[in-house]
Amino acid sequence: MRRKFVAIALLAIILFSLLLNLYNIDFPLGYHIDELKKVRFVKNFEQDFHHPILMLQVVRAGNFLSDFTRSQDIVFLGRISTAIFGALIVFLSYFVSRLTLNKKYSLIVALAVAISPILVVHSHYLKEDIIFTFFALLSLLLFMRFVKRTDNRSLLLLGLATGLALSSKYMGALLILIYLISPLFVQSIKNLNYFKKIFFSVAISLIVFVVVNYPLLYDFGIFWKGIGFETNHALVGHNLKIYAIDNFFAFHLTQSIIPGMTLLLTLLALFFIGFAFFKWKKTGWQDKILIVYTLLFYFSIEFSPSKPFPDFMRYVIPIIPLLIYFSYKGILAIKSFLPKKWKILTVLLILISLAIPLAETIQLDYSLNNDTRAQAKEYLETLPGKAKWGWYALPRQGFGSSDYLNLVKELDDNVSYIVATSFVYKEYAFGAGLSGQDTLVYAANEKYLELFNNYPVKEINPSYKSFGFSNPTVRVVDIREGASN
Repeated sequence: MRRKFVAIALLAIILFSLLLNLYNIDFPLGYHIDELKKVRFVKNFEQDFHHPILMLQVVRAGNFLSDFTRSQDIVFLGRISTAIFGALIVFLSYFVSRLTLNKKYSLIVALAVAISPILVVHSHYLKEDIIFTFFALLSLLLFMRFVKRTDNRSLLLLGLATGLALSSKYMGALLILIYLISPLFVQSIKNLNYFKKIFFSVAISLIVFVVVNYPLLYDFGIFWKGIGFETNHALVGHNLKIYAIDNFFAFHLTQSIIPGMTLLLTLLALFFIGFAFFKWKKTGWQDKILIVYTLLFYFSIEFSPSKPFPDFMRYVIPIIPLLIYFSYKGILAIKSFLPKKWKILTVLLILISLAIPLAETIQLDYSLNNDTRAQAKEYLETLPGKAKWGWYALPRQGFGSSDYLNLVKELDDNVSYIVATSFVYKEYAFGAGLSGQDTLVYAANEKYLELFNNYPVKEINPSYKSFGFSNPTVRVVDIREGASN
């Protein structure tokens, strides 16, 4: 393929990605609860260091020019920055693919990344996962350049990229682990000289981390507390504790990856990973690095009992572009087994693998600004009486775990309706089927069951489906007349 055609095609794919990421980006602040805190941090130059602050710094830099003061304007600016990084992931995915694939297949991978449901939807939120994915991919790409050319330029670029990945999420530390263990499966690496340069590159990344996160220098206590909070969160769990062994190490596979990138692409990716292990000695060293990184990342989040509802799928986002790349490597592996006259099947497989995610993404994208919570709000405006909104039911916060569903208290406060979402009651229903949870989980599920079984319920369902932090099923419960059964 001619270079000019490839450049135009890649630019068109990136622009299409940006269009998908920016479409319906102006939904109300608060549907994704974490955005409320992020906006406050941007406005007030605060941080709790539960995550490194590169994303906040990017939005602050943008707001220095725009000078927004309204929270909705700031979150809109932040979502634009996330959308741009989401489109840049497509750009990097092409060049990661070019390590082993021809230009045609690399463009197909880039297109598949551009239309991936999980990536497009999460490119609409002011959240760290997309910016981390970009810098993690960049780090992996530069690391493979470094393996081929251990020159000073490669060393410096790798240190900068890794530092920015670390400044996006603490999970960036897994990149350093990959650098250290790669000599175990990449034979071309000369150990002593390699480790000297890698340690120097890591030192650069730590300097970059400190520069980006400079508030830690004068508020080290908050920084250390933030790291402690995230470490405890990862080791102990969230509201629910979901253990890998209870789910056969497949919770994120079945609940995050398959819904996020579709079943067909997932099966193709798994096929290629299995095929690569079967022919490990003949597998290219670039694919070995990407596979080991993907598995290391996956099992680190799978082993953690922290899989917080409603949007635990965001945890797998950093490996989705690599899994999509593996999917098309899987198609090529299948093609190698087919007789020549049957190879048209691989073309059909490619078309189907693109059509299914695209249809899913278009429907999800369209639904983002037609949220069930807005419909519930409009419905309640037609009713007399006061409503009490639960978690994730309105852009502002509602009742919490200690006081929700205390109907005597709510009636004393002249509350007529309780508004609950599937983002909460389904979490407790799921948790009630698990052992070893906090007693609050079981009690909450019982209270919700009593509420729904004994009072009139108006249910508002999404036009398509719930995904990420958008479009929960909303239940408006009329508690004015007491139990109806």
